[in-house]
Amino acid sequence: MNKQKLSPWLKGVIVSTVLVILPPLIGLVPTVIGMMRAFRAIRAGGGGDATELSQAISVALYSTAVGFLVAFAAAIALVICLVGLVMEQRKRNQAKQE
Repeated sequence: MNKQKLSPWLKGVIVSTVLVILPPLIGLVPTVIGMMRAFRAIRAGGGGDATELSQAISVALYSTAVGFLVAFAAAIALVICLVGLVMEQRKRNQAKQE
């Protein structure tokens, strides 16, 4: 069995890709639950207090915002890793040609 070592850059690409995709999706779950609770409170209270509802919705959206911030940072890391991977491949190709 031929085990090849993964390049650190390739590992970075894999990890950062996962971190670009998952956090926004995970962040949406509490947001949806929070919004459902807010709308349930509106239904139960006959309209509810606007201040309380806006605070509940604001809190619900924080998790989405955090997920997007993590994804944004991971997207930057992904670009850096991709550039590193390309540079590494170029060095390998140059070494083969010599």
